[in-house]
Amino acid sequence: MELVLFESVLFGELRPWAYAHHGKTQTQSSSAFPTSTLGSLLEEYPRLQNELADGGWEPEEEAVAVAPYIKVKMDEPFDRCSLWHQKVITLESRRLLDSVVQRIKLLEDVVDQRYEVNTAIRDAIGLLKDCSKMINKHDDKLTQYVLELMSRHIMMLILDLSHRYADLGAIEQYDEAALYTAILNRAAPEQSPFLRTPAYRRFQLSSLLRGDSLEKGYRRLRRLILEDLQTRENEDKQAWSDILFHLENAVFLQSMKAPFIDEMPEKLLDEEYCREWVMGIRLDFMKEQDIQSAAALFNDFSKAERRYQDSLGMIELDHKEFMYRQSEAVQLLTAIKQIREQAFGNLNVVSSGKRAEDGGGESKRSDFVQSFRERFVTLDEFEEVLPASSRSVKRYLEESDIRVLAISSNIKFLYREDVETYFEERTMED
Repeated sequence: MELVLFESVLFGELRPWAYAHHGKTQTQSSSAFPTSTLGSLLEEYPRLQNELADGGWEPEEEAVAVAPYIKVKMDEPFDRCSLWHQKVITLESRRLLDSVVQRIKLLEDVVDQRYEVNTAIRDAIGLLKDCSKMINKHDDKLTQYVLELMSRHIMMLILDLSHRYADLGAIEQYDEAALYTAILNRAAPEQSPFLRTPAYRRFQLSSLLRGDSLEKGYRRLRRLILEDLQTRENEDKQAWSDILFHLENAVFLQSMKAPFIDEMPEKLLDEEYCREWVMGIRLDFMKEQDIQSAAALFNDFSKAERRYQDSLGMIELDHKEFMYRQSEAVQLLTAIKQIREQAFGNLNVVSSGKRAEDGGGESKRSDFVQSFRERFVTLDEFEEVLPASSRSVKRYLEESDIRVLAISSNIKFLYREDVETYFEERTMED
């Protein structure tokens, strides 16, 4: 890994202490920095070079092909020199990550890939050790800031590569605590200076989805994503919610044992494919004309709900306070939960066998719940209409042709068309 620019910060023209002791102030101009010599080092960043040459101080970051897994947290720069170093170090760390990833993509042999990753990690470790030595030698504010910033970006590279290529096997693994204690020879800060990015959460999700069974790791990942959604106040929440929805939809499809998983398991990694499949299953129920097929599909939903809860926990809208919508899977499972708990209200089955209108409450129900209620009647509602005891109702059902959809031993629904026929026949007899 070519570390020319970082090495220049430690040993060359970019040494921060070279400027810290020359009495420069926050009003110094950009000409105070060695932009001419840096021209060859900054070829990757033409816009940054232009900014430096023109005296500007807020260049846009260069676009890179690889989304980093880790983001560095650091105090804001306090003068022009610290700002300049911040821009250069941040962009260089992203360029280094991108260059390593792109080189590894070109290698076909796993042994060569391992060698490339481990070499990059070892180079970064060596530079981190040099950085630690320099931090202990220079105590001025600028040097401490610049070297701490560079140390964090070097650690970011090490942690990113360790996670990104762990599946290659035999990759040197480091965690944050080990880097601080073993390499920097100091305790790790109480609050981590690193944040996991949406790209890292996607990497975690992909790793779980590639497994052969429902992993308990799903629940932990969902909790982490919800924490990200709550705590990243200044970041776009759309990326986090997209990952959460993908997780919930994919786990639901695994719980439903969707047939495509055996034939094309890689499709679970496709966020849009999973979303469309869940929407399609929901629509299949709503469009199904054969009531027995609809009942069988609803039973499948109920079984999937239990498997889903085993993987992700109870279906609670625990993110409704900071998200304006829910995933397709959660919407569907919430409707199933409402139906199972008979929480959608009285169907008002009258003695003629017809359902009375429900007024304003009707619009509050989802289209899925409405579709269900148009086909099924709860046992409680059936009992309300008959002037008989529960034991007598049970006998009526045994003696009649009313079909029963049993969700569990104590939650049962009756086919609406059978109930209507039953009441019509009773009316004619009366």
